[in-house]
Amino acid sequence: MDKDHYKAMANAILNDNEFYEQLPNDPKKMDKIKYNRYLNKYSDCLTKKEIDYLQTFEVKASNFYGLPKVHKSVKISDACKEAGYFIRRNFRRR
Repeated sequence: MDKDHYKAMANAILNDNEFYEQLPNDPKKMDKIKYNRYLNKYSDCLTKKEIDYLQTFEVKASNFYGLPKVHKSVKISDACKEAGYFIRRNFRRR
């Protein structure tokens, strides 16, 4: 498998502006500020324990995974066939 080829394919996918958009800054900070404003606005409907529970969390960014399709790799396919032959030959029921 060629690493550079897969990196180029992943970059091509991420640079497709129809599906992905590069953000100028991290939106998590502003989202948390807005979220806390709503909690403060409706704090009379919530207990202190509920507010603490709703405010203490960490936002995790999404990950992009560019996994190669190994089942289409000739090297891996051939290695699996060899392993199968080795297992059949060496562990045959006697």
